[in-house]
Amino acid sequence: YGNHDYHNDLCACGDSSHCAQVHKDGDDRDFFYMPAPSYFASHPDLNLEVVGLDTNKYQSPEGPTCCAFTRCRAECQHNLDRRGAEGMDLFWRRMEESPA
Repeated sequence: YGNHDYHNDLCACGDSSHCAQVHKDGDDRDFFYMPAPSYFASHPDLNLEVVGLDTNKYQSPEGPTCCAFTRCRAECQHNLDRRGAEGMDLFWRRMEESPA
């Protein structure tokens, strides 16, 4: 997710099931594959792993400024804090476990 994507997306104010950009069907070529705000996808035939992380929590020293443009500033801040922590947990887990 880009920071500007949160402005009018229910994702800012709810759980990731409300995220407009989340699309779990990797076979549906009408949309790009992004099963969660942070995720990984292995491609062993290419010796490649794609890791996508929601790091909007870290967009500025003051925190995520994009929440100021939502209807739920405090909830957005909480969601981005949680998603940022989940993203960094995923990053470190993939660093340990990835065969790529």
